[in-house]
Amino acid sequence: MRTLLLFAKHIAISEKSDQLTPEHVSAAFFCLISHAYNKDSEPYQKLASSILRSATITVLSARYCSDLSKSLIKQMEERRFIPFSPELKEFIDELTSDDAGRELKNMVDLFDVPDAPSDYIDQLKSFEQLKQTLLDEVYGQDHAVELLIDSMVKGLWQPRQNRPQGLFLFAGPAACGKTFLAERFAHHLGNEYSCKVFDMTQYTNANESFGLVGAKKTYDDAAPGVLTTFVEKHPKSVIVFDEFEKAHTQVLLALLRMLSAGLVTDEYTQKEVDFRKTIVVFTSNLGSAVYNKQGYLSSIESQPEQARAAMLSQLRNETKIERDREVKAIPPEFLSRLSQGSIVLFKTLGVPELTQVANKQVTTDLKHFTKKSDIYFEPLEDDVLRLLLTTFAPFFDIRDIKANIAGKVLDPITDFMRLNPETNFSKIALSLGDEILNLLASETFDSQVQALRLRHEVLCVETSCSLAEDILTVNFSHASRKLLLSTEDVGESGGIVLDMPTIQFSDIAGHDVVKARLRETINILSHGDQLAQAGVSPPKGMVLYGPPGTGKTTLARALASEAGMPIATCSGNELLSDNFMKSLFQRVRKYAPCILFIDEIDALPKRGDAGPKADALINRLLTEIDGFTQAREPVFIVAATNRLEKLDEALLRSGRLDLHVHVPCLDKDARRWFMEKFLRYDGYETDINIDLIVSLTAGMSGADLEKIHREAVLRALSEDNRKIDQSTLVEEINILKYGAKRSLDNSEKTLAETAYHEAGHAVISKVLLPEQVIEQISVVPREQTLGMVAYSNDQHISTTKSFWFSRTCVALAGRAAQVKQFGDEGLDTGASSDLRNAMWSAWSAIAKHGMHPDSYNIDVTALNQCSGENYFQQHTEALIKQWLDEATAKTAQLVAQQWHQIDTVAKALLDKEVLSEAQFEALLAQ
Repeated sequence: MRTLLLFAKHIAISEKSDQLTPEHVSAAFFCLISHAYNKDSEPYQKLASSILRSATITVLSARYCSDLSKSLIKQMEERRFIPFSPELKEFIDELTSDDAGRELKNMVDLFDVPDAPSDYIDQLKSFEQLKQTLLDEVYGQDHAVELLIDSMVKGLWQPRQNRPQGLFLFAGPAACGKTFLAERFAHHLGNEYSCKVFDMTQYTNANESFGLVGAKKTYDDAAPGVLTTFVEKHPKSVIVFDEFEKAHTQVLLALLRMLSAGLVTDEYTQKEVDFRKTIVVFTSNLGSAVYNKQGYLSSIESQPEQARAAMLSQLRNETKIERDREVKAIPPEFLSRLSQGSIVLFKTLGVPELTQVANKQVTTDLKHFTKKSDIYFEPLEDDVLRLLLTTFAPFFDIRDIKANIAGKVLDPITDFMRLNPETNFSKIALSLGDEILNLLASETFDSQVQALRLRHEVLCVETSCSLAEDILTVNFSHASRKLLLSTEDVGESGGIVLDMPTIQFSDIAGHDVVKARLRETINILSHGDQLAQAGVSPPKGMVLYGPPGTGKTTLARALASEAGMPIATCSGNELLSDNFMKSLFQRVRKYAPCILFIDEIDALPKRGDAGPKADALINRLLTEIDGFTQAREPVFIVAATNRLEKLDEALLRSGRLDLHVHVPCLDKDARRWFMEKFLRYDGYETDINIDLIVSLTAGMSGADLEKIHREAVLRALSEDNRKIDQSTLVEEINILKYGAKRSLDNSEKTLAETAYHEAGHAVISKVLLPEQVIEQISVVPREQTLGMVAYSNDQHISTTKSFWFSRTCVALAGRAAQVKQFGDEGLDTGASSDLRNAMWSAWSAIAKHGMHPDSYNIDVTALNQCSGENYFQQHTEALIKQWLDEATAKTAQLVAQQWHQIDTVAKALLDKEVLSEAQFEALLAQ
């Protein structure tokens, strides 16, 4: 009979069962019969008449008969105990009238902890059995189980103290088995111990301590406390305070005497309840800033004391909000008492542990389904289990897995049965399509899970059922990865959005130099291990700077996509909230490796410019950046700004955001890419000169080009949906650059003056600065000018002394031509901006660049800025006056020499209003 129960124990353990059931004993019986174990003895013959018979037992006995051996039976004597299920106890009670039943009854001690071990050695043996049992049930937390049992063993020889018999803090990430271990521990302590779990998220109000320890009778609805009542009734019990940090501070302080004296007074009955025989477990998810670090997780086992100290330090710093006020998450006096107990640290579950949990849960649930329906499953293949588990990416919440993994198999089966009630089948098979098999074979389970977590993706599969003969086959096919968008509100400042971009560098026009620099950065980030071996820390961040609308945000998203990392996005304004900053960096560490993109980071002021609070924010940001030292799981910051000089210098120092990448306006190729895309719209005429449009849009951003296209389309729609011609498109460009057209009184005279004025600028510019390309000449009055000579912004011209003098002459040429044509009548205020440009050119050459022979190599501007004094003021004024006099004389001479061409261009402007570069060149060639 002993052999029977020990082999039944083997079957139960192999089936991942936490109880010994009649099915296990029955299956073991048939295995023993098949091996001729005492099958002719009287007890066996009597047992045979009462034993269970079913298809389940047939399958079990067939599965495990080959395992039966004397060595296996010997091993089972040393394995963990397994309690009898209620059904088995009832089954045994029915057999107590015969020898077989009595023998079974007497052997319960093989499967349960003795209620009262006879001596210390027996107690140690019991706890070792308990440890083995917990290790078989709680996956991936071997160190936690070991510390729990060690602490209980220590209590066997320690003198009784004025606090609970066992005091534990289970700390670690959510859904890693903290509450489950406490519950299984209580369960296996035997009937002597009762267990009560308190969800402390239900005690967030200061007055809710009454629910635990009672309220005085003077209060309405006063009653004894739930906690004190339970412990008074069950002095030996396991009390679990789940997520205790979420309870109100006053609720926690109401439990302080329990930790320090082992007593709690019930406020309703005024009785002192003794907690000194209880085992108290507090569970907490606090400490994410610590346990999310890879180095910390490995130190839990290799350096437990350092890990414990790090966790305590973090818990002291954790805060929460109560009544709009920030307070310590755990009151210091409470944490001090708690630290006198055992702090048990838990790790995030890895793929092997998740697989064990999933396997056990699926096996158990399918077994229940079989028992209810009498329909049997073919053995579960490893690839099927792997697929089912992978569909829980990217979070792999253990509670979600246990609650729903079997449903991914059973739901399509029950749907089929409901829709086809007349069909009959006795077996179920699970089948994976070739596409899924190829997907699973393409990479290891670990790397696949990591990729889904990294890219923040969900694996979706399609299921279908097909019936052939007596077998229903559940088919899994068409696997697809889908991006999981996630937004978490983190306070009044807004939200933290984390997603996985799909845009690539190849989708972005132009910016070849910038993209090359970003590719170098990706290469650096992907070689963190090699950098660590060389003693080099990977870069922590970069700043993309340049004019607005140049694509900095798009480039950052493409960087994340090309690097295969999720990206979290926020603005500099949001970082002005300290709570937001704290939540932001906690979250991105959780999803590391990832990209953190901070747009408009210049919203953060420089230290010393906006007061102590602003200084504290910058210091907090610097501290967070300095904390990104995980070589294996980096958080790389990409900040964007239009003004690099506005950033605090400490942000840009080496070791912080020390990679600075200039993102200029779109180059010619990029603008052509945009315009070619827009011109695919069939609302445009087919004869538009794209080279002209690209030339006229020099210096514009992608947003500018989008606006030009939008306004052109809207104008066409408002004019009976006519086709958009080249003149319309050019006009939209000019509106964006120079403002809309405006009407003027006395327009004929004004137009003529403007024509000669602009012709003078253009012709003298061509004479003195022939390398400077003129895009167009216009006399159309606009918001910002009466006329204009528009130059190409794509050019770089060497700014020599000759350039500054020629530029001065060109600025003066407009008034000179206008006066020559109209005399003193042409001397008006329209040249005011020209005079400013002329004086600017003279001042730049003389006062800034030291180009005048009488002021050679003297930068008067820099000297005055350094000293605060106006050195060389009169001298510089005299030189500027001399420069302008010479330029005026030179300009008058050139206008007279080139008058024929100026007159020709002016008349053409009066006729056409706008001259293109080609038309202007043709006029000069006549």
